[in-house]
Amino acid sequence: MKKIFTLLAVIMASLTAMAQTTFYGTWKNNSNSFPSFDNYVEVTVNDNGTSTIVLKNIVFGNDILGTITLNNVSTEQNGTGYSFSMGSKTTFDITEGNMSGVTKGSFEGWGTMDGENLQLTANYFDYGTTSLRYVKFNGTKVQTKPDGPTIVETETFSSDLLTSTAAGDTKTTKNANAILSKYSDNTYSLTLKPVETADASYGAITFSGLGFEEEEGETYISGYVDATTEETSPLYGKNIKGDLSAVINVDGNLMVYAMLVDMDDENFNVEMQFGKEEEEPFEPVSMAGTLSSFSRTDDGDVSDQKPSVLTITDEGEGKCTLTMTEGTLPGTTLSLGTITIPSVAYEADEATATMNLSSGKVEATTECAHPFYKTMTVNSLSGSITVKIDENSEDNDQVSANITFSVDNNGTETVEYTFSTNGYVTGVDTVKKADGSVKHIYTISGIATTQMQRGVNIVRHADGTVTKVVKR
Repeated sequence: MKKIFTLLAVIMASLTAMAQTTFYGTWKNNSNSFPSFDNYVEVTVNDNGTSTIVLKNIVFGNDILGTITLNNVSTEQNGTGYSFSMGSKTTFDITEGNMSGVTKGSFEGWGTMDGENLQLTANYFDYGTTSLRYVKFNGTKVQTKPDGPTIVETETFSSDLLTSTAAGDTKTTKNANAILSKYSDNTYSLTLKPVETADASYGAITFSGLGFEEEEGETYISGYVDATTEETSPLYGKNIKGDLSAVINVDGNLMVYAMLVDMDDENFNVEMQFGKEEEEPFEPVSMAGTLSSFSRTDDGDVSDQKPSVLTITDEGEGKCTLTMTEGTLPGTTLSLGTITIPSVAYEADEATATMNLSSGKVEATTECAHPFYKTMTVNSLSGSITVKIDENSEDNDQVSANITFSVDNNGTETVEYTFSTNGYVTGVDTVKKADGSVKHIYTISGIATTQMQRGVNIVRHADGTVTKVVKR
């Protein structure tokens, strides 16, 4: 009898000691859809056949869950250890991360715990979807848990990710994600996924321990830090460093530039650029030129040619409005005055400082007194405007333009128009050299960049002025 009581005392002492236990280990999932990571799990065995399990600093892919508290985990004694079952009665509370305060209705899973080890396997519904995530934890008991930083704020951004290899090969990944997490020790981590280059797929890449500073409503994040990857990545286990700089502007947009290097392979590097600023609309730009018109009628070919001024006004989202003065209908005495053509698409080629214009069928308006010609259908429009830098002047940009479009003459004939010029741009976009007051740099198409690009650069200075700088 004494031996029995002694054995029971040993078992009870073991169970009591394990009632509140901390384990440190690794989280993984079967499909490798998120990077493995290490953290702490705390287990408290209750006296009512349940346990409370606390998961620390949880980041399952896009689900930044912070601290999760699992309640009502069914618990059975198994010798000197326990077995766990998480079912319909198990709930979890999220107190940090990007889903703070969310309570799930169910969390399915199971696990075992003994004096030294903890294994957990769980299924949970991805937030906002009906897909299940399968996660596993394997940890070892630790005596004390250091006070490590916890996630206090997380935000996910979506944009294009441009990569460039050491050989100069580029690739653009549409709708990539950047997951930015702020920690309680005032550092940031940033995960880019998926990182695809012309040579390989690297999956998710995480930069941790990034510092930051705030200035005039913008947050600047930077650091030269270790870069970690998923186990399935070709970079896993290599000595990879990342030099990263990022900014969250006053509009809440994220722009990231990062360089990956392999400290053991001097021939390896990957440049990454994520996100862009909202495109800054350019100020209206005008140029003098000639508007020629031509039509083939039953009475023969007729044409006209008038001095004209072309003005380009940005509509945003890659569209602009063109106006051309002194419009005429050849072979008539009618004056169209200013012809206004909306919704013209434009694309900018930074390397050649050229704006390419195109449009399908749109309704143009005129200043004609005749009611039939107050509106005219433009069938198609195409052309380009190229800036030629006058290096001897800081006040003018020489431009050449050639724009053609056709108009229905009240359904009876087609009039072909051509605007051409080889003159000078007027407006705010004058050429000046950048100085120390530069605040932001944009390409000619409005994409923010951290350094001067070859071709035309739009420079916004600290005093609010805008200049154009050419890098050859």
